[in-house]
Amino acid sequence: MNVLSYLQRIGRALMVPVAVLPAAAILMGIGYWIDPNGWGANSTIAALLMKSGSAIIDNMGFVE
Repeated sequence: MNVLSYLQRIGRALMVPVAVLPAAAILMGIGYWIDPNGWGANSTIAALLMKSGSAIIDNMGFVE
């Protein structure tokens, strides 16, 4: 395997989090906009949006 192929694989792996994080943040932002005080307790749709966005972010493999 040559160096260019290796770098392309790394680039592809880094594109997934960059593409998914804004979508997850938008989902959470809309959920908090619908129900800013109840954290999803007053609206089922808000809770769904918040939980789906946080599920994506919580399961990303960040190295600490």
